Amino acid sequence: MQACRHMSNPTTSHMGAAKRILRYLRGKPELEITYNKDSKFGLSCYSDASYARGNEKSRSVTGSIIFLAGGPIHFGSQLQRITAQSTSESELIAMNTTAKHGVYFAFMLGELGWGNLRTFKLFGDNRSALLLAASGNFSNRSRHIAVRYAALRDWIKQGIIELDFVASAQMLADICTKYCVREVQDQVMHQIANFN
Repeated sequence: MQACRHMSNPTTSHMGAAKRILRYLRGKPELEITYNKDSKFGLSCYSDASYARGNEKSRSVTGSIIFLAGGPIHFGSQLQRITAQSTSESELIAMNTTAKHGVYFAFMLGELGWGNLRTFKLFGDNRSALLLAASGNFSNRSRHIAVRYAALRDWIKQGIIELDFVASAQMLADICTKYCVREVQDQVMHQIANFN
């Protein structure tokens, strides 16, 4: 995902990284995306953040993957626009970004006739961020976060989003937030392939 940041002004090292990615994919023909019509036909969103690892400005990176019927339909990695002051805030920013994409897909699919998909699960691996998103009980240390994420709390109260915890080891959006070494790539791609 990090290679995408340099698309407007790539250097030879960036082109080398892009070729490495393509060689990796060519060497893994068994990795495939499948979509199922069974009981898993629904939206599920995975949100993750790497706190203060984005660049020299200490901005965090938001990563998100959205699945429909067991296969990914959206993924993203972006540098957060504001500097988070804690891991909880960084994760809450990521959850808010992922929720916006999830709500868009949920309502689009609802308009296409799948009204049962107007609600979805949002998975996060930070319990304090999940608690802040669900309850809205901000303390003195987190009061500055309160206003920015009112829409996320409203979507949760309306029942559009159901929050759920997933352990960091099973966080599928982790691949979108970090520079990957081959072992991490293989592990995450295996998790995504076995998600169905």
